[in-house]
Amino acid sequence: MLRADVLQEAVVHWADGGPTAVPNLVLLCRRHHGMVHRRGGFSLALEDGRPVFRRPDGTVLEERAPPWAS
Repeated sequence: MLRADVLQEAVVHWADGGPTAVPNLVLLCRRHHGMVHRRGGFSLALEDGRPVFRRPDGTVLEERAPPWAS
């Protein structure tokens, strides 16, 4: 079941040449969606076809399951 507070986000924005296709989309909760759009916040990129989140200092945010998945 898809949670109501999950938003889709284009990894590479269409204005920056990103395709409007499923492989360029990720699902983010509202909190993380806001963090990606906040100036000086987290960045999001595709690396080897997988989304990678980086903190403002450039370090990679480790992958983990959402709290409700356990």
